[in-house]
Formats: sequence, C-alpha cells, structure tokens
Amino acid sequence: MKHAVVLNYQEEVLTIVGAFDAFYEDKKAHGLAKDSLVDYEYTFHYMMNHFGFDEYTPLTELTTELFKKWTIEMMEDGKRHSTINRYLRDCKVFLNWCIENALFFGQIKIEMVKGQEELVKAFPPEDIILVTRKPTNKCDFIEWRTWAVTNWVLATGNRAGTIVNLHINDVDFKTKEIRLRHTKNKKAQVIPLSNALTTILREYMRMWRYNSTAEDYLFPNIGNEQLTSDALQQSFAKYCKKRGSSHTNIHGLRHTFALNWIRNGGNEFKLQKMLGHSTLEMTRRYVHLATEDLKEDFESFSTLDTLHKPKKPVCKVFNNMGRYN
Repeated sequence: MKHAVVLNYQEEVLTIVGAFDAFYEDKKAHGLAKDSLVDYEYTFHYMMNHFGFDEYTPLTELTTELFKKWTIEMMEDGKRHSTINRYLRDCKVFLNWCIENALFFGQIKIEMVKGQEELVKAFPPEDIILVTRKPTNKCDFIEWRTWAVTNWVLATGNRAGTIVNLHINDVDFKTKEIRLRHTKNKKAQVIPLSNALTTILREYMRMWRYNSTAEDYLFPNIGNEQLTSDALQQSFAKYCKKRGSSHTNIHGLRHTFALNWIRNGGNEFKLQKMLGHSTLEMTRRYVHLATEDLKEDFESFSTLDTLHKPKKPVCKVFNNMGRYN
C-alpha cells in the first residue's frame, strides 16, 4: 500500500489506507510481534472489504455509527463474541494511534460486545493420549517435529509464536533451563526444563537435529528455516486429525497446561510466570474454570453428601434352607 495521501476536490485528504500504512510501519519500527502485525492487517482488509472501501476512501469515513453497524452485521452473521471483539479492538488501537498522531481529529466510540464467557477448549484426556503417542522410526520429520512440539506445550504452556522462535541453544540440558527469547510481552524469560520433556527432546534431536548447529531453529520447517505460527497451526491440525483427535487447535494445549496446573494444585503466581501473563487477572481465569470443574461430581466425593446419599435397596435371595439371606 503506497497511498499515504491523495488529492480529493483540490485538497489533501488522508485516506484510510494511507493512515493504516503509517500505523503499520510505526508499529513495525517499534518491534511489534509479527503475529500482531498480521492480525492488524487481516482486520484492516476485512473491514475495508466489508464496506467496499477503496484506496481513495478518506479516513473521515470512519464513524461511531459505522462501527455500530459493522458490529450488528457481524453478530447477525453468527460470528463469535470473541472474534467480533478482536476486530473491534484492533480498529480501536488503530484509531487511537491516528488521534495521538494528529491524523484524525474526530471522536469515535467503539464498544465491545458483551456476551457469555466462552469456556476454554482444553484437550480431553483421551485426546491427550492420542496426540502424545510417540511416532515410529518410519514416520517423517513433520510427524516427529509436531509430536515434540505437542509435548513441549504440555510441559511449558508456551504460545506458538514463542515456539517458532526457539533455537537449539535456548535449551540447556545441564542447568535444566529453557530461555525464551521471544514472548508476547517482549520480556525475556527463563523457565524450567522438566525430566519428561528432556527425554522427549533428546529423542527428537537424535532423530532429526543431530547435524544442526546451536543457532539453528529447534523446530524449523523442512527447509531448516524458521517455521511460521500459521504453518505450525496447520501442521498441528493435520497431525491431530490423522491421530483421531477431536481437538485440533494448538492453543488448546496451552489451555490444557494451565487448567491441569490448577487442577493439580499448582500455585497461580507460578502459573502466571510460566504463561507470561503481565497481570494475574488473565491467569485467574483458569483458576475460575478449574473451580467450576469441581462442581460436576462434588457430591460424589464430599464426606457429608456420601453419608446422606440414599442407599440402594438390598436384593434378597433364598438360601438352600428356604430362608432370606
């Protein structure tokens, strides 16, 4: 996109495209994560196509009423609340940037959609067994790589964006530590390397990374280049379907890690550090959901409830003396 400024009725008018170009380049220059840049670009193109805007549409076409209309139409199309809010949030960040940089002088109010909180889609135990089953020696590199990544997420809770940036020397088998050089909040992080993950990584590396250098990517593409987050997700989805898993979203493994951490009595502050959350509020969502799990069969294990549980009638049978037993 190269249309930063266009002429309209003999006046210089900043276009939506031009403003977004400036916004995108500024965010890129400040080191915004590649995945976030892709999200902004996708949202922008989706909005432009929805309203039929072109490269000459002025920025002033964006109004509060326009975003209200877009919100209603997305709801009528059956889009999830979380998806709608992601689009609206991206647009809000873009417009706030325009106002801060004196590219836009109006006031636009973008309201998020309120809806029931969606339950985290963690992997059920039977699917975990399917996706963690060790490949055979006859399986290809992609199968082994995806198997190793699957176990990695279940051991660390890392995001896909973090995983594709891992280098071999980020794993220290001697100190049993993992260095995360790429995280969503831009803060370097060191997390523990578990015994189980150590065994799995050694098997994977013995099979497919034995000729690699320390600076090579730990989980590359088949050309030994950096894997993208989208490619990893697509590979994981195919891997899950092939193994018969009903869940195919790699982010679901992160949710599984977090929920099981709480279910197994893990500390929520340590979980916050493992997940890389900037605040405890996000982490406590998992605490809430894990607490909801307890309600499902609580009365089957509560001492008081088991004492007061109606007893099943005893079935009486005759013995050989013709009496009731």
